[in-house]
Amino acid sequence: MIHHLLPEQLNKAGLDEHRAFSHLLAAMAGKVVIAHGCVVEKGFLEHYVHQHYHISSLPIVWLDTLKIEQYRGQIRSTKPDWRLASIRKAYRLPDYPAHHALMDAIATAELYLAQLHGLFGSSPAKLEVLMKASQR
Repeated sequence: MIHHLLPEQLNKAGLDEHRAFSHLLAAMAGKVVIAHGCVVEKGFLEHYVHQHYHISSLPIVWLDTLKIEQYRGQIRSTKPDWRLASIRKAYRLPDYPAHHALMDAIATAELYLAQLHGLFGSSPAKLEVLMKASQR
């Protein structure tokens, strides 16, 4: 997860921006990326690859827990607060400090698992449903 990562931190670690992005993109290859409100992350990465590689979009599957919850909200016809902490509270998941890269990643992953259970119960999750919900 990229969160408040500064070029100076990369330089201190012996990485330049391009090498760091290369590592990140390699790690993401062939994976499903799960984020809460992925519009920022997706836009950031797509801007970088467009600027440096002239690619308009990444061939990555993004699942967005915020969009999935909005999709679930349409089913339940309720309109809650869409912040990660607020949605987690509705699922009775534990509180974590906000805006901390590792905690946000864990919090999003736990929310995603709770959403899968809410949508599919013990049935296998359907990727096409999750993708459609994430693109709304």
